[in-house]
Amino acid sequence: MGDIYSSAELTLIAAAGTNSSYGLPGVGRDRKHLGHDVRVGRLRFVTTYEWDMDEIYHSVWSSRAWTFQEGYMSRRRLFFMEARLIYICDNNREVYCDAEIGFKDRRLDSLGHLSDSLPFESLGLSHAENLLKEYTRRKLTFDSDALNGIVGVLNTLSTAESPIFHTWGVTFGGSPLVIALAWFHYNPCRRRKAFPSWSPLGWERVADYYYNSAPVISPNFHVIVWDSNEFIQLSKVNQNLLQQSGAESLDKSRYLGITAKLGWLEVRYFSTRDLLSISWPTPTGKKRPQKVYTPSGFYVRLPDDDGDEGDTVEMYATEPPRWDLEPDHSSGLIRFSCAIIPQGHVTGRTFDEARTMIVIILQSHGTHYERIGSFKYPSMFRDNGILSRNKSGGLKMRSRQSSGHDYGDEELAKVFNKPMMQMFLLG
Repeated sequence: MGDIYSSAELTLIAAAGTNSSYGLPGVGRDRKHLGHDVRVGRLRFVTTYEWDMDEIYHSVWSSRAWTFQEGYMSRRRLFFMEARLIYICDNNREVYCDAEIGFKDRRLDSLGHLSDSLPFESLGLSHAENLLKEYTRRKLTFDSDALNGIVGVLNTLSTAESPIFHTWGVTFGGSPLVIALAWFHYNPCRRRKAFPSWSPLGWERVADYYYNSAPVISPNFHVIVWDSNEFIQLSKVNQNLLQQSGAESLDKSRYLGITAKLGWLEVRYFSTRDLLSISWPTPTGKKRPQKVYTPSGFYVRLPDDDGDEGDTVEMYATEPPRWDLEPDHSSGLIRFSCAIIPQGHVTGRTFDEARTMIVIILQSHGTHYERIGSFKYPSMFRDNGILSRNKSGGLKMRSRQSSGHDYGDEELAKVFNKPMMQMFLLG
């Protein structure tokens, strides 16, 4: 379908109505009037309207995953709306409305939310992430179409001057080589079992990305992928890794072989009622402590390295993880494996590991792991604060004594229980 749209001189888009039988306003059915037209003597008064592309963005057409390629791959688009025609051309990002509005604009910001589903001059990894975020908010009737509905768009990124490739919808490329594994869901969602858990397409909900957080393929982080008949280093891939025919090849391509620090952590669920009872520290002075909204959810247990404070029995980070698949609330303290994926940058031939990293929470299936959540470390410490829990279950907000910049190997060993570098399969 992508080839058809990209070869068309003009694509007529029926963006009005709620179904395919609605027709084209102004062609098969009457158009709605925009407003009033009143004459007073020699004067004519007409209603004017603000330029708002969100009319397209909030249409049923824009909510369907299969229309994503229609809008992106077309070079020229003529949208039939309830009361107007809107024309968008890739040439200089030209935008026109019909004569009733008489509007033309070449500014990118005039497209509003619609800009994330249209081509852009910068075809880097951040653009690819915006495309995935926009696509995953849309609805699919059949889970099996999750990749087919965007594969044509993703394949166009590999023809850019700095090519971006993908495997199962996860993009990678650039220099230094980075891979877009740093995505998350704001709320738990439903799993698409035919797709790998490490791909946003493996889940039925919008996938957002941690800001400036693409993991760098470095000496401290290796990724191998299935290509034709074998696993190869991601750095050696020079084409898009598509779904392949044959059950054996297709099954193996769902796995990433990752070499990273693998540790474990414990989480406990705190309800809204638990968190509303937090005891806040009393400041020295007349100002009352500023309370921060703390949502209910699972919180990561931390090692108590600040000494005993009365009846404190446990400490927790103040920022809960983002869950793809939410654990059972009734299980109490739960232990999960986790992979610590470093960020960083390359200076010459030297890799400098950053002080922040992406932590992927894993569920073991014996032969492989499944991704079920993530968080960005150390931003899990909000303002260096921690929650402490006493023997009776009460919660207290405390300040964390360790430095906000002290997140080296010693700190990682405490929080993630002495993680070890090893290779594992993520499916």
